[in-house]
Amino acid sequence: MVLNHQATRLIATLSTLVVLGVAGAACASTQTTDDPPSPGPTDTTQPLEETADDSTVGGAAEEGQEADPVDDPAEEQEEESGKEEDPLYHFGDTVTYENGLKVTIGKPTTLKNYAYPEDVEKGQKVIRFKITVDNQTDHRLDPSEFTMTASSGDDEAEFAIDSEHGLEGTPDTKILRGKKRSWDYGYIVTKGQDFVLEISPDYETEEAIFVS
Repeated sequence: MVLNHQATRLIATLSTLVVLGVAGAACASTQTTDDPPSPGPTDTTQPLEETADDSTVGGAAEEGQEADPVDDPAEEQEEESGKEEDPLYHFGDTVTYENGLKVTIGKPTTLKNYAYPEDVEKGQKVIRFKITVDNQTDHRLDPSEFTMTASSGDDEAEFAIDSEHGLEGTPDTKILRGKKRSWDYGYIVTKGQDFVLEISPDYETEEAIFVS
C-alpha cells in the first residue's frame, strides 16, 4: 500500500512538470509571434533615368552624321564671275591662234559713193575694213570657212557688197602655209553707234571679238 501511494505521487509530479513545460512552450511561441517583424534590407537601388525616346536618339544620330554638301548659289555666282572671259580686241589688233594662224582686222573707214545707196537708210553709213590672214599653221587654209557676224548698236549690221570698191566678200583660193592674204569687208552700220565684229577661221574655233 505504501509503494502504491509513492508511485501515485511520482506520477502526479511528472504530470505537473509536463503541463508546466507545455505551458512554457506555448508562452514562448506566443511571445515570438507578437514581436514586431525585424526590418528587411534597405532598397539601395536608384531609380533608372528616363531613356530618351526614339525620336531624340534618332535626331542625335542624324546630327552626328555628315550632311551632304549643299551648293551655295552665292559661291557659284562668285566663281562664275571670277572666271576669265575671252579678251576683247580693237580694230587694228592681231589675233594669234595656238596653231600659228594670225588674223588682223584693220580700222574701219567710211565708204563714200556706195553702189547701192537705196540700201542705206537715214542715220546709217557704209564702213569698210581690211582683213589680213597670215597662215603660219602646218596646213593650207580655206578662207571660205571664215565666219563673221557684226552688230551696230542694238541691231545686227548688214553685210555690204560693192565690187566697184573691192567689197566682194571672202576669196575662194586657199592660203598656202607661210603665205598671207588680204581682202576688204563692208557693213552698213548706224552712225554714232558702237561696231562689234565676231570672226572665226572655221566652224570649230572660238570667235575673236573686235570692238570699236
